[in-house]
Amino acid sequence: MMQLILIIIAQTILMVGLVSGVQFIKKRFADKWFKQINGLDFLPVLSLIYVIMLSLFSDKWLLLFGYLLVWAVVVLIVTLVKIFGNHPVTRTKLLKVNWRISDLLTPIMWIVVVGLTI
Repeated sequence: MMQLILIIIAQTILMVGLVSGVQFIKKRFADKWFKQINGLDFLPVLSLIYVIMLSLFSDKWLLLFGYLLVWAVVVLIVTLVKIFGNHPVTRTKLLKVNWRISDLLTPIMWIVVVGLTI
């Protein structure tokens, strides 16, 4: 149990540190390609890795599958709404919308997984 709490604390510190580090580097460097990176762009990948780690240490593999299932269903619903809506759909717009939905959804789902493992 103590090991799980330490892992969760380390994950939170790394997540906040990465977002803060990206913001700090964006202020220091004026490269055009780096200005387009958002600190939240790393959270879907990080939270997926963190959920895998939590599933390993807590022996609750159903949390990982539930996490992936909820994420896939939400992205599918957003994609269907965009397709059947009156908006013109391009591949890049669809990918950007799905990535932004993932930016918002995956940290929330990580918090839910943390709550379920404790």
